[in-house]
Amino acid sequence: MGKPLGEIGSARPAGNLARASAVAKRDAAESAGGKRARILIVDDDATAVHALHHALASTGAQIAFAADAEQALRLARELLPDVVLLDIQMPDVDGFEVCARLRLVPELTQIPIVFVTRHSDVALEARALELGATDFIAKPYSPAVLRARVGNVLRLQAQADAALRAEREHWQQVGHDRVADIVSSASDAIVSADAHGNVVLINEAACQMFMVDARAAIGQPLAQLLDTAPQAAGPRDPAFETFRWNGVRAAHRMVVRLSQNGEPFPVEVSVSSLGEGDERLTTVILRDLRERERAEAAERDRLAAEAVSQAKTLMLSYMAHEIGNPLNAIVGFGQLMEDDLEAVLPAEQRMRLSYVMNASRHLQNLMSDVLDLHGFEAGRFACSTDALDVINSVRDALQAVSASAALALVTLCFEPPAGRLTIAGDATRLRQCLVNLLGNAIKYNVRNGRVVVTTRSSGERVLIDVRDSGPGMTSEQLTHLFEPFNRLGRAGEGSGLGLALTRQLVVSMGGQITVSSEIGQGSCFTLDLPALRD
Repeated sequence: MGKPLGEIGSARPAGNLARASAVAKRDAAESAGGKRARILIVDDDATAVHALHHALASTGAQIAFAADAEQALRLARELLPDVVLLDIQMPDVDGFEVCARLRLVPELTQIPIVFVTRHSDVALEARALELGATDFIAKPYSPAVLRARVGNVLRLQAQADAALRAEREHWQQVGHDRVADIVSSASDAIVSADAHGNVVLINEAACQMFMVDARAAIGQPLAQLLDTAPQAAGPRDPAFETFRWNGVRAAHRMVVRLSQNGEPFPVEVSVSSLGEGDERLTTVILRDLRERERAEAAERDRLAAEAVSQAKTLMLSYMAHEIGNPLNAIVGFGQLMEDDLEAVLPAEQRMRLSYVMNASRHLQNLMSDVLDLHGFEAGRFACSTDALDVINSVRDALQAVSASAALALVTLCFEPPAGRLTIAGDATRLRQCLVNLLGNAIKYNVRNGRVVVTTRSSGERVLIDVRDSGPGMTSEQLTHLFEPFNRLGRAGEGSGLGLALTRQLVVSMGGQITVSSEIGQGSCFTLDLPALRD
C-alpha cells in the first residue's frame, strides 16, 4: 500500500510527522502573533518549581506545571510543549519512567526533555541520555545558565518545528497539485461550485462537454453553465432540477439527457456537497454515456447477427442431415448404373448419368462443408496433430486439382525448397484447405493464367503461399471474404463456404490465414502454421 501524500519522499521518523501535524493544529488554534514557547515543568517540590518559574519567567514562555507522572502525560498531550523540564525524584514513579512514557506517545517522541535534579552523578546522567533526554542540569544551578541552556533547546526545537512545518506544507502542496492534475486530466467532466453557486473549478472534459472556455466559466453561476447544455425535450428529472437550482446536501446519482449542437446525448450525473455555510463546495461529475451506448448497441448487433448466423447454420445442418440419405441413395444407384456390365447404358445416357453423378457429388461436398461449419460453431470439431510433411501435402493437393487446372488453361507452378518442412496438423484437413485455395485460384483466374505455390520457414512457423494471376479483389470484397455463403458477387460455381471453412480449419490447427490482393494484380493467400521441430 502506498504512503500518504504527507510521507512521500520524507526520511523523517513517524514521530516527527505526528508532531508536525499536532503542531500545525496547535498553531492554527492560536491567534496570529500570539504564539509563545511552551514549557512543561514536572516536579513535586514546590520550592524547586518556584525557582524554575522565577528563572524562566523573563523568557516570555508559557509555563505549565505537573506534580506527578499521570498529570505530566495528560498536560503534555494537551499542550504539546516545546520542552519538558523533569526531576528524577517523583512521588509515584521516577523521572526516568516519565521520560520513557513520554517517548511512547507519537506526537511527543521528538519533544526535548531536560532533567533538572539534585541527584547528579555520571551514571544517572548517562541513563537519562540513553532514555532520550536532550540535556541534564544539576542543582544547584545558575539561573542565567539555566535560561541559556533552555533557550538554546527552545531555539533548536523551533528550528526543527519550522523545518517540519515547511516539509508538511510542501507535501500538502504536492498533494494538492497532484489532485489538481488528476482532476484536470480526468475523462469525466468535473465542475465545482462554491456556497453561492459560482464555478470555482472546471476541467478540460467539462469545457469540451459544455463548449466553454475555462477562464470564462470560472466565477459564472453553475446553473447558467448547465443551461448551455439543457436537457433534451421531454420530462425533466426533478432531482436534476433540485441540484441545478437549489443545490444538494447529500451525494446522489442520476442519468439525464443533455444536448450539444441540438443533438441530445445521455449523461450520468453524480453530485456531492461537502462543508457547511460559506465553506460548502458542491462538485458535479458528468460522465458522457455516448460511447457506452454505442458499445452496447454494437454488442446487441453482434449478438443478433450471431444468433441469425447460428440459426441459419443449424437449419442448413438439419437440411444436410435430411438430404443426406436420399442423396446417398442417388449416388449409390448411379454408381450401380455406371458399373452394370449386363445392362450397359447407351453412350448418350451414360453422358446424362455423368451429369447427375457430378451434381450429386457436388451436393455431397456442399453438405459436408455445412456439417463441418456447424461443428465449428457448436464447438464439436477437432483436428488431429500428426507430424505432416508440408511439401508432400502440397504435391497431393496440386495433383487433386490438376484436371481442373488443365480444363481452365491455368498453369500450376510449385518449386519446393531444399530440406524438409514439418508441421503438427491434420493431413485430411490440410489437404482440404489447400484444395479449397487452389480451386478458387483456378476458378477465379484468367485464361492462360498461373497459380504459384511457395513454401518457406519463418522462425517457428511454416508459411504456404497460393498466388494467382486473377483479376484481384477490392477492399470491400476483402472485408467480407471469409463470410459464409458470401460469393462476393462473383460468377461461377460455388457455395461461398470454402474460405470460411478453410479459415476455421487453419485456426483449429493453431494457424492463421491472411490475404493480400490488388485489382488487376491477382491475390495471394498465406497459410501460417506452427512448425514441428525435430
